[in-house]
Amino acid sequence: MSASYFPNDHDDNSAAPTRSLRQFTRKQEPAAAPREHCELCSEVIPSVHRHLLELSSRTLTCVCYACSLLFSNRGAGASKYRLIPDRYLALTDSQITDEQWESLMIPVNMAFIFRSTGEKPVMAFYPSPAGAMESLLDLEGWQELVRDTPMLNEMEPDVEALLVNRLKNTREYYI
Repeated sequence: MSASYFPNDHDDNSAAPTRSLRQFTRKQEPAAAPREHCELCSEVIPSVHRHLLELSSRTLTCVCYACSLLFSNRGAGASKYRLIPDRYLALTDSQITDEQWESLMIPVNMAFIFRSTGEKPVMAFYPSPAGAMESLLDLEGWQELVRDTPMLNEMEPDVEALLVNRLKNTREYYI
């Protein structure tokens, strides 16, 4: 190689290609993750944070710790917001028989069911290619299920649900 290929490096022609390539081998600083903000007060919030449910639109709102405290007492959000609880329970002792499941009239083997403060006392949704679909839930079947699993009476209306997974040979139930 002649010196004309590397005009800025007249002293050491063999080091110039290495210097040029070195820019590709340097560790690049990862791009800073976008920071999340409380949707009520705009405070920066950590990636793990609380949420409010806006009852009219059924949308979630990210909130900081301080704002979550404002909604921690039942009734604090009036009829606009409800704080989503941070508990998750596996109902390992619960079983829904095939007959009970069929009585609920849910056409698939995965769904979530929740008590509602709206005009329908209990609602059920299941996944579909078009998104979550509401099922016409049989209330007598639900009441029988609640009699067999009293823990379902303790679910917070609107913000806690029974998640049922009966896909293949699986039988899992969660709140």
